[in-house]
Amino acid sequence: MRGGRLIAEDNPIRLLERYNTTSLETVFLNLCKERNPPPQAIEYFVNYGGNEKKSNYVQESVTRVKALVVKNTVIMLRNLFMLLFVTVIPAAMVLTIGVASKHDPMSIKVGVVNLETDFYTCFDPLHQKVVEGECNLEDLGCQFLQHIPSENIELKNYATADDAIEDVQKGKISGFLTIPEDYSNSFYEFVTSGGLVDDYVLNNSQIIVRLDKTTLFIAGSIEKTMYDTLNAYTKKILMNCGFDPRQVEYPLQFSEPVFGNDKDNNMLDSVAPSFGLMMIIFFPVLSSSIRFIGEKKDGTLGRSLVSGTNIWEIVVAYTVSEFALIVAQGGLVLICLRVVIGRGPVGSLELSLIMCIMIGVCGMTFGFLMGITLSEEIEAGLLAMAIFFPNIFLSGSMWPAESMPAVMRYVCAYLPCTMSTEAFRSIFNRGWDFTHPVVWSGFLVISIYISVIILVTIIIHRMKTNL
Repeated sequence: MRGGRLIAEDNPIRLLERYNTTSLETVFLNLCKERNPPPQAIEYFVNYGGNEKKSNYVQESVTRVKALVVKNTVIMLRNLFMLLFVTVIPAAMVLTIGVASKHDPMSIKVGVVNLETDFYTCFDPLHQKVVEGECNLEDLGCQFLQHIPSENIELKNYATADDAIEDVQKGKISGFLTIPEDYSNSFYEFVTSGGLVDDYVLNNSQIIVRLDKTTLFIAGSIEKTMYDTLNAYTKKILMNCGFDPRQVEYPLQFSEPVFGNDKDNNMLDSVAPSFGLMMIIFFPVLSSSIRFIGEKKDGTLGRSLVSGTNIWEIVVAYTVSEFALIVAQGGLVLICLRVVIGRGPVGSLELSLIMCIMIGVCGMTFGFLMGITLSEEIEAGLLAMAIFFPNIFLSGSMWPAESMPAVMRYVCAYLPCTMSTEAFRSIFNRGWDFTHPVVWSGFLVISIYISVIILVTIIIHRMKTNL
């Protein structure tokens, strides 16, 4: 029946032969999809009354959307475990990665070749000669080693540099430092003379460090620890001996940062907000595409379409039914970011949550597009991962976009996560509001992507149904 007309009436066997199928359900679906009734069918016109007014299109559309929302909600609630898993997993991943990478590297093994003093004597309480506040210029190499934080660096003694190099090559230590034989006298002379010394003093006043730089982050952590230790212990010696400690300060000084905190800032403060946003977009892509394909294979989607439902109504219904899920994902990610970083957003919490919701909606709409285009769940999973992992790096989430070639940087600037990630990071770490160009441009780009993806989904659906 369509529009008051019985569009087909015939023997079932002839109908099966006419449509070249073995299933009456397939015959029924083919008849429903046809714009015009087949000429072979016997048609009866049923008069519903010529004076009846046309139904309000908007009202009918709202009714259909409500029905689809109820249907989607019921389907989601049938599998509570999966619903909870999809809701919690983005926040759980942010929390896990945040806790694992929150601190600087610790317990890094570094060798010591101390040509000035016996290594073990430096850490023997009975032989320590340093008195707090007293000018002691003996065994400065030991004083340097004692200033190295033991929670970051584990020191191991070596008799010669060759022995240390051998263990670096075996992977037992990440590097080693060599303290020259006349280090104490040479170092003090170098510092107090303003650098006007001979080659002997210059060579013996330097602690030589050799590292395994194949693990760049570990090597960088060792370098930073050694520089900080040298700076702290040199200033302490000069202060105890009545000199101005500013003599050994670098000519280039970094003052209080405009944004962030010099003491507590680490890589996680920059990466965690971006990574949280990437998790929020990835899982809606995966879950919505798999659900869409599942409904397509079960015939639920086809029955909705042949009953008069438009594809845009299905997209709206999915958005409404999954909106609470996306809000929950965004809220939990923000809570986990607070736990991991130790603070909430510097800027507006509401603006941060809105960005999380919009990026989740963008992921969900892209999942619809994949669901319309693909026919198997495994294809959706593979495509989602193939898009997600390059996007982490190309969007500047894990690695700065400034390191890319100029052409690639220009192209990647318009990826869905690039500007939105920078906007979210600016709200979270810098406290910028919506009036800042970086923030509103991020919202604008993600809004355009959502609109374009929905439009492309509708166009592809119409093209496929007209084939």
